[in-house]
Amino acid sequence: MADIFDVAAAIDERLDRDAGAGKLCALLYLAQDWSLAWTGRELFADEAEAWERGLVFPIVRNDIKYDGETRLRAGDPARLSESERLMTEAVVDHYGHLSGADLSAITHS
Repeated sequence: MADIFDVAAAIDERLDRDAGAGKLCALLYLAQDWSLAWTGRELFADEAEAWERGLVFPIVRNDIKYDGETRLRAGDPARLSESERLMTEAVVDHYGHLSGADLSAITHS
């Protein structure tokens, strides 16, 4: 099973830019959702919480520091298995162009 920070690093790498906390959490949620739908297994063990402004992974959200840019505990996309990497890439390719607000609307529905 993947580590959530490795998946987050793979998302950031695939986007080739800093996703921001809200967008990152939404993409993590969607990656988890796709993994459950396609494989019947969780991509990572961490659970999301429903907050007023959207779904949040507290372990990720609490790790982000605000000083003008998002900084996240070091994750390594290379630690993902091929299937975990492909799952993450598919989610980013499908949803990565959307804004945080658009992703929030999707995860709220």
